Amino acid sequence: MSWWPGWESIASTTWWSNFYFWASIIALISLGIFEVISHRYSERKDELVAVEQAGVQRRHDEDMTRVQHDAAQAVERAATLEKDAATARVLIADANVRAAEATQKAAEAQLALEQFKAPRWISDAHRDVLVQLLKKIKDVSVDVFLIHAPTSDAAPLAGRLLSILQAAEWRANGVFNLMGGPMGAGIMIATRQNPSHDDQMAATALLSELNAMGLSAAPDNIVTDSAVAVLGAFAGPNVFNPPANLWIIIGSKP
Repeated sequence: MSWWPGWESIASTTWWSNFYFWASIIALISLGIFEVISHRYSERKDELVAVEQAGVQRRHDEDMTRVQHDAAQAVERAATLEKDAATARVLIADANVRAAEATQKAAEAQLALEQFKAPRWISDAHRDVLVQLLKKIKDVSVDVFLIHAPTSDAAPLAGRLLSILQAAEWRANGVFNLMGGPMGAGIMIATRQNPSHDDQMAATALLSELNAMGLSAAPDNIVTDSAVAVLGAFAGPNVFNPPANLWIIIGSKP
C-alpha cells in the first residue's frame, strides 16, 4: 500500500491517522446532523402530506356539498316543473272543456241558423199523423189566412195545411190573402168567442201538433164579430160566408 500518502513515514502516518480519526469524528457528527435534518424533512413531508390530504378532503367535502346543493335544487326544480305540468294539464283540460262547449254552441248556432233559413214545411210523415189526429174531431169549420207581405214559405205552407185539413174532412174553404192590416209572424190559431167543446179541442190539437213540428203556433181568441168585420175588409167581399168558427192565420217566419 505504498501508494497511500505518508505511508512510509512515522510522522506522516501519525498525521494521516489523526486526520482520518478527526475526519471520522466529523463524519459521525455530520451523520448525526444529517440524520436529524433527514428526520425533520421526513416530518415536514408528513406535515405537507397531511396538509395536502386535508386540502383534498376539504375540496372533496366542498364538491359533495355543492353536488348535494345542486341535487336539492334539481329536485326542487323538478317538483316545480311537475307542479307547473299539473297546472298546465288542468288548464289544458279546462281549455278542452271550453273548446268542446264552444264547438257544441257553434253546432247549436249552426243548426239554429239552418232551421232559421229553412222554409217552414210539414213533412209527409207529419202530414199523416196530423190527418189521423184531426179526423177524430168532427164538424169543424176553418178558414186559413195569409197575413199581408209574408215570407216566401208562408203561401206553400198555407196550401199544405189546407190540403191536410181537407184530408181530415174539416170544412176548409180555402186560403185567403189579407191585403192590408198589421204585419205578423208565426202561426196563430184563433176560435170564435165562447167556442164549442169540439172547436176548442180542434184548436188545442192543431196548436199542439204544429208546435211539435216546430212551426211556432200560438193561441189567440180574437175572432169576435168586430174582428170578422175588420178582417173581412182586408180579405175582400164574400170571404166570410158564413165566417168559420176556427181561424188559422199564417204570417212571416219568426
